[in-house]
Amino acid sequence: MDALLQKIKNAAARKQVKDFEIYLKRSRGLSITVKEQKPDAVENRDSLGFGLRVCLNGSGNRRLGFSYGRAFDDASLDIVVDQALAAATAATPDPLYGWPPGGWSAPAALPQEKASYPEGTNFDPALSGITRDDKTAVACELEKSALGTDPRVKRARYTSYEEEVDDTVLFNSSGLLASHRRTHLSLSVLAVAEVGGQSEEYYEYASTPFFRELKPRPLGRSAAQMAVDLLGGKRIANYRGPVILPPGVAVSFLEVFAPGATAENVAKKNSCLIGKMGEKLYSPKITIVDDGLYPGGEESAPFDAEGTPRQKTVIVNRGVVSNLLYDCYWARRDKKNSTGNSRRASAVARPKLEWSNFFIQPAEPVEPVQPVEPVQPAEKSPDRIAAIDRAIFIAEVIGIHTADPISGDFSVGMQGFLIEKGKGKKPVRSMALAGNLHEMFAKVVEVGSDLRFYGRFGAPTLLIEEASVSGEGSHRAPTEQGG
Repeated sequence: MDALLQKIKNAAARKQVKDFEIYLKRSRGLSITVKEQKPDAVENRDSLGFGLRVCLNGSGNRRLGFSYGRAFDDASLDIVVDQALAAATAATPDPLYGWPPGGWSAPAALPQEKASYPEGTNFDPALSGITRDDKTAVACELEKSALGTDPRVKRARYTSYEEEVDDTVLFNSSGLLASHRRTHLSLSVLAVAEVGGQSEEYYEYASTPFFRELKPRPLGRSAAQMAVDLLGGKRIANYRGPVILPPGVAVSFLEVFAPGATAENVAKKNSCLIGKMGEKLYSPKITIVDDGLYPGGEESAPFDAEGTPRQKTVIVNRGVVSNLLYDCYWARRDKKNSTGNSRRASAVARPKLEWSNFFIQPAEPVEPVQPVEPVQPAEKSPDRIAAIDRAIFIAEVIGIHTADPISGDFSVGMQGFLIEKGKGKKPVRSMALAGNLHEMFAKVVEVGSDLRFYGRFGAPTLLIEEASVSGEGSHRAPTEQGG
């Protein structure tokens, strides 16, 4: 990587570019899917590329240009530099363009400080010594566990092991040179249960940086048991009362909220948090955090895509809107410090202001190791959630992408269980959950300790005091027989 970096720097020097930034990344991946205890498909991936940003100064303004490449011969590198220069020449000037000197993004109005990067927490040095057969065995164990949970589980439609190893180097002409390594492993399974001509399926996923922390057996059992429990689901009468959102469903709603937490979207009037700073918007049980240093987090790294140190930022503190997320540009605009939230989707992508590990704080501290083992409804939740007399447990929502991220209004399909003490749990399906995201977060009366991450997003179980679920007598879902 050092030699490749030097070649890009040499190309910039040949074109007499003085102010520039290089983001160089290599990603190596492996995907193994299994079927009937044998590898069904194996895919190896290896990509190498870089992004180049150049900045042209003139009359106090700065013009920023971007280009990228995957080839490292001199002719190809010269073309990339030329393209970046051409883009900068045509760009609209803006005095806020630039990158952090030495890895720090404080604007001129704030004290300058050289970055001190924290230690990385998401690289597994032992992974290189683990054989492909060992990795295949983990996927096979996942499938075996799902199929062995209950005779009604007829097949695992999709069972996979995935890994990615990333090496990243970041350099800029203001004095920054930094690098880090990352490993990301995941298991996923889609279990299918069948009985009497009806079938249900349920998907489970878990990720971790460390091979030793993969837990295929509980993951397979969780997917299979949920698929079985959902069998026989029918519509019930319209319901208004407590609902329980398990981590995977709570995450779906958090994903709708997240874009509104960036300073860019607030400035562009595309956020639910406009004018809300310092306001008590949600329940005091709700604390929303972005933590680029979360141990084992998928997005954890010592620095962001511009070289700013990653950090923990509390967006909502016990219901009160407290902070926004910033990168260098939007921090300069608002005379703030960057929160280390510049992110690149790939080696050849422009940096964007986005969240890192974004989650709802659990009720009590949990060991921050991925993955937290999947559990059945309310098993690891506070007593009030586990002991509630009557509620609807929402196992899955469909159509959350249609929710309005600004107003918070949503109407989604759902299936899950009607939980009644003394009567067990009754599967329900073909129903609709409608309401408002912000009102729902305001009505959270308990949160669990069962924090789980699904990619960049995490949440514990949430108990909502009251919500509306449309069933029989509603036009929102197709009619089914039974009650």
